[in-house]
Amino acid sequence: MLKKILYITIILISVLTNAQGRTPETIETDFWFQNNWLFVTKTNYTFNLSCLPLVGIVETLNFETNQFNNTTRVTNTYNQNDIITRVDLELWDQANMQWENLNYITFNYQGENLLTSESFNWENGVWVPDTRSTSNYTVENTVESITEKYITQTQAWQNQSRLVDNYNSQGLLVLTTDYIWESEWIAERQIISEYNNNNLLNLSTVLTRNLNNNVLENSTKSSHTYNNLNYLTEKEEQIWETDQWINNELSTYLRDVNNNVEQSEDFEWSTTIQAYSPRFKTLYTRNSDGLPTLVVSQNYEGGWVNSSQTRNTYPVCSTLSTTSNLLTNADIKLYPNPAQQLFTVNINTHKNVDMHIYDVNGRSILEQTINAKNKIENKTIDLSNFSSGIYYVKFKTEANTIIKKLIVN
Repeated sequence: MLKKILYITIILISVLTNAQGRTPETIETDFWFQNNWLFVTKTNYTFNLSCLPLVGIVETLNFETNQFNNTTRVTNTYNQNDIITRVDLELWDQANMQWENLNYITFNYQGENLLTSESFNWENGVWVPDTRSTSNYTVENTVESITEKYITQTQAWQNQSRLVDNYNSQGLLVLTTDYIWESEWIAERQIISEYNNNNLLNLSTVLTRNLNNNVLENSTKSSHTYNNLNYLTEKEEQIWETDQWINNELSTYLRDVNNNVEQSEDFEWSTTIQAYSPRFKTLYTRNSDGLPTLVVSQNYEGGWVNSSQTRNTYPVCSTLSTTSNLLTNADIKLYPNPAQQLFTVNINTHKNVDMHIYDVNGRSILEQTINAKNKIENKTIDLSNFSSGIYYVKFKTEANTIIKKLIVN
């Protein structure tokens, strides 16, 4: 049970970090208990000179002693380009007051493309292989990733799953197919993506495998609605039942003047009243950089009831100087790349930088100015309204221009 709680805690921290695009320095989580907030977990991160998280330590409340004890520690390793190459996870042994190995994963790249990853588990005092994934980029407009599982009894690798992403000529992801290995590759799930005239995701249809005949059949579909500035405001999911699409879930997004989400609300379809009923919502309080400092989750139980909240603070990056006016490739890093909901620009310069993002057709998608002010600056970019595909990010100063490629999945 304890291990399950620890894994859930780690997953929540990972989701929070990805959703914000910049790792908080501190994360404090409260649960709503007996009409009061109960402080239950806290996480503290340290950072390198590039403001990338190095070590994160999670502490949880011991209800018997009313004190916080270490539970998990995550350690990140980066290469000279500040690309992550290894993640180690340890558990705290309270009896012996020391950290114990749990697992780690390594990442290998060719340029900016992830080629392989491999995970290991700590068992009986030795590292044992667990899974490994290999990505192939050789086929035009296609990325294939194969995951294998290590079988300890035979000391051999066995195919486990396969993912194939297909892009159109504009670099938009139009088809994703998941396979599982059952003596041969069998398609388990397929996602078909359709886009509007602004190349924003309009409709996503999921087909899943019928175990009786191995045929892919309709399962769910999600439609997306945007405001006049092309920011997502509504997402509706329907499920396939008795040869027709039936309403299932609805998510709405209320945005502030900067188009940051300040409230999201989820509804479920009631067959009794033939309408959507509220289920839960999330409220965001943000700092001047648009990063959430307070995130409150509530459930609907005839009225809105608090469930949990997180309180976040963010690091102030070290001030560095540079002797050159020229911007170089090494001064700019985009991560993660490929990206999904968000990506971060890590830039080392004392100059103001104009950033422009273009799609493969040369159309300007986003323009921003980054004010570095003699320090390493992290700028988080919201990609929730970007279609999947290839983009080019141009950084321009008074002295020169740098262009980098960004892939959005």
